[in-house]
Order: sequence, then C-alpha cells, then structure tokens
Amino acid sequence: SKPAVKGLAVEEGDTIASGQPAMAQVRMNDGGILVIRPNTRLVIKAFQFSGKEDGSERAHFSLEKGGVRAVTGEIGKTNKQNYLIQTPSASIGVRGTDHEPFTVEAADAALVPAGTYDKVNVGATVVENAKGVVTVQPGEVGFAANAATAPVILPEVPALYSSAGDGVKVAKRGSQSSGRARASSSSAQGAGDTA
Repeated sequence: SKPAVKGLAVEEGDTIASGQPAMAQVRMNDGGILVIRPNTRLVIKAFQFSGKEDGSERAHFSLEKGGVRAVTGEIGKTNKQNYLIQTPSASIGVRGTDHEPFTVEAADAALVPAGTYDKVNVGATVVENAKGVVTVQPGEVGFAANAATAPVILPEVPALYSSAGDGVKVAKRGSQSSGRARASSSSAQGAGDTA
C-alpha cells in the first residue's frame, strides 16, 4: 500500500484504507464521487465505464469496514442494477442517489451496534439481504445488523454520521484489464498535511 495523494488514480481491484483520523475524496470517471471516512476499508471490485450508459457499465464496491458518502454518477442512472455496494450484512443498490453507507464491525461497536447502515440524502437506496429488503428515502437510515436479520429503517440518525478525520492509503492491485475505467483521487489529507 502507499499513501494517497491528490491526483493518484485508483482502479478496479484497488483497496482504499483510511485510518483515524482520515478522509479522502475520490472522483470517478462517470462523474460519481466517493468520500472515504475515517477507519474505512473499501474495495473497488468492478468499475467499468466507456463514457456512456450502454448496459456494460458497472460500479461494484465492497465496504468491508467504515463508511463512505457516495454520490452516484452516470453508472446506475438508467441501469440501476449495475451499481452495488456490498457489506458483510447487506447489499445496497441505488435509485439516483447521494447516500452514506457504513459498516461497523463488532470490535468497533462502542458508539453504535455492529452492522450495515445507509443514510440517504437524495434519491433512494435499497438495503437487502437474504432475510428481507427495505427502501430508504431521504433523511432515513436503513440498518441490517447481520445477514441473518432483516434490514429495518431506524427511528433516528445514529451518532456515527457526525464523525470525520484525515489520512488515507491505497493498496494497488495488479492490472485487471486494459479497458477498465479508472477513478482518480481529487483530494486526500494526511496527518495534518493537505496533498
């Protein structure tokens, strides 16, 4: 892994990992934005965009730990099933969205219970696992405690949405394919330095 700096390209197969405090913004080449929050591990499982929505575009992320704010770009506007964020306890699909998924591990569950959270700012998301599905509207937070518990809408926004910080690393994977789409880091901050 190497420290993230402004302008660093991230690609399909890369893992973005942030510490405490840490924060970065990644601009995807379809116009989407990912804001990586402190103590987060996000894997770019698939990202393909040829410059237009033709059914071949894909954005598939694995949020293993922590949180992101995701503002969708072209991918998912028409073919919504082509945009997915997977977590250990649920999958999150979009409906033209600005949303903030979090995965809280048991070891980090001091502030809130372990599980997957998704707060919607604009649009809607679907939080789904084998036990059920819930549609999350603006101002709501969907929650799935684990894969064996149906997702629910929480009565209030959890405190974890008020935390932030600085410092991010990117683990580069080998080249997946010569035609894959790329994302570039537009800003990263580390240990008080602005890159």
